[in-house]
Amino acid sequence: MPSTPASISSQESFDRQLGQLLLSRGALRPSDLEEALTEQMIAGGGLGLNLWELGLMGIESLTRAGADVVRLPAVDYAAALRTPRAALTKLDADFARDAALCPIAIEGRKLTVATARPWRLDLIDAAGFRSGLAIRPSFACDIAVHRLLYRLYGIPAARRYRANPVPRVPSKSRSSATAVPVVVEESFGELTSQEEFLALYASDPASRAAQPIVPESLPADSPLDHEPAERAARQSLAEAGSARPSSRRDPQDVGDVEELVLSDWIQDPVVPPPSTSGALEPIATAELALQALEAAQDRAALAEVLVRFGLSVAARAALFVCRAQTWIGWSGGGGGLTPARVAGVMVPVIDGTVFSLVHGSGAPFLGPLPAHAVHRAFRVALESREGASVGLFPVRHRGRVTFLIYLEASPGRGLDVGEVLLLAQRVPATLERIVASRRAEQERASEARSEPKPSVAG
Repeated sequence: MPSTPASISSQESFDRQLGQLLLSRGALRPSDLEEALTEQMIAGGGLGLNLWELGLMGIESLTRAGADVVRLPAVDYAAALRTPRAALTKLDADFARDAALCPIAIEGRKLTVATARPWRLDLIDAAGFRSGLAIRPSFACDIAVHRLLYRLYGIPAARRYRANPVPRVPSKSRSSATAVPVVVEESFGELTSQEEFLALYASDPASRAAQPIVPESLPADSPLDHEPAERAARQSLAEAGSARPSSRRDPQDVGDVEELVLSDWIQDPVVPPPSTSGALEPIATAELALQALEAAQDRAALAEVLVRFGLSVAARAALFVCRAQTWIGWSGGGGGLTPARVAGVMVPVIDGTVFSLVHGSGAPFLGPLPAHAVHRAFRVALESREGASVGLFPVRHRGRVTFLIYLEASPGRGLDVGEVLLLAQRVPATLERIVASRRAEQERASEARSEPKPSVAG
């Protein structure tokens, strides 16, 4: 079985070498890489996912570059869509989803799988045990893997993998000599139709595990054959009054549609929620919180500091990231709230909600959540008390709101917010410091690779 270089043993080491390779090939400018590293700090995920979301790299380009980094064959996406049933049935859908491995070919006693994490030898071994075959990994970027799992198994992808990013427009200030070609996204097509999208976000968690689409390459009597998701989608559309998630909606049109607070209930195998084991302990003082913020070396540590200090002034605390007009849960704690529960919640920015108000104004909100279907569904998602005094504190970075700190007071108590505001103001500097550190690591590694090796006298 082909093996990845020993230097690549984690997502972090892969991202570091991917960034170096793209810089050395002129596929990225240093400023592009810094932008992607900053987005990675804000939204999480692998470097490739953030490059794609920013429109800096396409899916096929990321697959080819990643394959070079790990020294494995690159997956041909179009060919993989024609994977025969004999290969797909060797791994069940649950395992394929959890391991993020997708069979794409079978030849004798050898099964080829697409993976974005070939260094996870435990998953490769598990696939071999389950299939009874020798596993040959091929590399595909994580966006391509999730799309293959959807197209071939009907496994719903996390929201970030669904829609194509908007192609970037080249800056007029960039000279033609140094310009990087604008990414025109490859013909991967839409991952879900509007009906399928709404079906995935039905209000009943059980119905969210939508029946998979029948894979195009499988006959009707295949073991992977299930009731098409479109049927459930039509029912969802009828119940919701053909409503669709939108950044603008008349509150009178919302009614009691609970699916407006979107929740995937899908564990992302690439980026799990931060530290889900054990209860988070409050950080007693703002001084200690600021010290912890200064010491934070990664995104998970940053989230932990914000949530733990929030718990020193509130009964419950949660942290959200703003992506594409949606507040996406990141971490949380206190009063039965867990990081995993918060990570399963997404709240659309809809007019008439405090989430829209805070997003648009950049100002905090204090008080009980007003009557609104989105607020009601949000309370249900987090199991919050009706009428509880809450605080929503935006964190601005580089001119836009990127994080939201949510605090919920104990019954009969208010929130002391002065120190929370102070801590929120320090977050951008922490982000810049961590990104600069990552960028320096990239540069040192690149310089080390380019240094000539000393010759050995014969």
